[in-house]
Amino acid sequence: MNVQKFDLYLEPQNLTELYSLTAEWGSRARIIAGGTDLLVRLKQRTCKPEVLISLKKVKELNEILSKDDGVSIGAAVKLSDLIASPVISEDYPLLVEAALKVGAYQHRSMGTLGGNLCLETRCLYFNQSEFLRESLSVCLKAGGTVCHAVNAQKCFAVYSGDTAPALLALGAKVRIGSLSGERWEELRNIYTGAALNPISLKDGEVLTGVFIGKESAKAGGAYSKLAERISTDFPSLGVAASITLSDRKICQRASLALTAAGPAPFLVEEARNLVGAEQLTEALLEPILKEANKLAVMVKNKTINTGYRRAMIKKMVPAALEMAWEKAMGIKGGCCCNE
Repeated sequence: MNVQKFDLYLEPQNLTELYSLTAEWGSRARIIAGGTDLLVRLKQRTCKPEVLISLKKVKELNEILSKDDGVSIGAAVKLSDLIASPVISEDYPLLVEAALKVGAYQHRSMGTLGGNLCLETRCLYFNQSEFLRESLSVCLKAGGTVCHAVNAQKCFAVYSGDTAPALLALGAKVRIGSLSGERWEELRNIYTGAALNPISLKDGEVLTGVFIGKESAKAGGAYSKLAERISTDFPSLGVAASITLSDRKICQRASLALTAAGPAPFLVEEARNLVGAEQLTEALLEPILKEANKLAVMVKNKTINTGYRRAMIKKMVPAALEMAWEKAMGIKGGCCCNE
């Protein structure tokens, strides 16, 4: 399958040039970093840009910088470099655990953190060749009039990134840059919750970096992924948990985030009520599971059965929280749940 033709491939040398080009070309351009997702989309004709703007030669976007109050990660840092970084592996193992579950080694050696965060929403009816999409009639996300997953006039495509829930659980912020300047946003704010246009960046804006605050030495995290083939597939459900305990083993901070359960990754706010607890109990888990189920949107747009995906919330949420709690206590363990 040939790649969709485009007119120009541009390689800005610094942020000033990058912002100038994105302002000039706007919606006619697409940012390309590792290309692991974009090149597939170009082959499938699910996007047809006139110009590709590469981040490859923008040095500032390829750096991991340790600071007194946390760490700054450039958007073009490859996932394999993120995993290999001593700073990230020592201070933010939850992010490493999630990054390790992104595709196969070849995907991680090309794919970038920014690219994984800005993934388009996905659906069985959308992520197909142009020929197969048109055989059923074009779906809503591809410019048609109906979402085939639910036979409605609302798109239900699913956000399916692995690193986003881990970073949400860690309270990460992202840097957004353009000719108008730079600003920091909570990561959750870049997701619109609308499947047709899942990322809130405006024309000319670029996600250029991620910042994670310094984690407590007593913090523990876990990421659980449901997929048919863990080594290559996008998640059909992902759960990230982060727990910080005091010296007396009392919970000081708790966060939980899900991915592949709707058009945007999301935090389960009820997890904050674990603060002050000395251990996980069924009584504490019940309202967390209730909110997770309420927020999750499961329809027939993944290869794994919808009912099974929803049922796995009941298994994966407690498993991720329990593993994170054990790690915060210093108990070493493996991955909490990989189906």
